[in-house]
Amino acid sequence: MKKKEIISLAILVAVVGYGLISYMFREYQETKSKFLLGMSVRISASSKDKTIGNKIDKVFKYIGDLEKRYNEYDPESWMWKVNNSDEEFFEIDKDAYAMLSIADSLYKMTDGAF
Repeated sequence: MKKKEIISLAILVAVVGYGLISYMFREYQETKSKFLLGMSVRISASSKDKTIGNKIDKVFKYIGDLEKRYNEYDPESWMWKVNNSDEEFFEIDKDAYAMLSIADSLYKMTDGAF
């Protein structure tokens, strides 16, 4: 082989190697915004998975579901039913219980500051 052929082969191997490494370690990034909770919510994420946009959409759906469930002005929401109930006892929503448990823990850890 001539020197020119060896250099061309080395360049070819380097380019193919770079392309292969770039393909193997690629990362997809996506940023989406939506108006939720009375404000603009922006989520930025990166992943090796192409469907990162679908995952962001699922997070927005989850936030929207929470917003509907705890909207104090919507007569269909759990929060409205609690606030406008004459009952002393009623079944608590599992997510509300988790949030109240965390809030109680924070209250105790901060000696009532939070």
